[in-house]
Amino acid sequence: MEKTYSAKPNKKNSRNINDIKTYEVDFSKHQDNQFYINHAEERIIKTSEHINDNKKIHSKKPASASLDFKELTTTQMRNIYNRFIPIYHQVLSTPSKDDQLPEGIKEKLGMFRYQLVYQCGRIDDVNIFCKVCGVLNGLDHINNSKKNFMHYMHYMEALVAYHYYYTNKKDK
Repeated sequence: MEKTYSAKPNKKNSRNINDIKTYEVDFSKHQDNQFYINHAEERIIKTSEHINDNKKIHSKKPASASLDFKELTTTQMRNIYNRFIPIYHQVLSTPSKDDQLPEGIKEKLGMFRYQLVYQCGRIDDVNIFCKVCGVLNGLDHINNSKKNFMHYMHYMEALVAYHYYYTNKKDK
């Protein structure tokens, strides 16, 4: 089941981001965190390719090379991640039955989704990031499972880390 999240190109940028295929991340299929961490690097490189109008980036870049993410800044990445952190801390601090998320987390994940969708509508490069990395679709695959939630958390951490590692514009 593929969901489509799209926004019209804004006035600053006339790219048609609706042509970008939304990446599907299913956290119930792979139980190894290393899979998501490795996958995050590939998705961040793909994001830069899409932001730069599909200019191919061959293989992994060495530390001295950097990628251009244009309007997807490290501050925006940290802001997205920082909206997720309180939910993560609540999951860790609240006891729950078996592998189920504690009560109220589903609603907080819904609010996180709305905030993310708002950012996607404001800034095309954030929308491209969410599509290429499957950030919004990944939320659908948490399915009230604590284990899937933790996989999503590690995936988000890795996305932020790889973005910072590869970006050519570090915020001061």
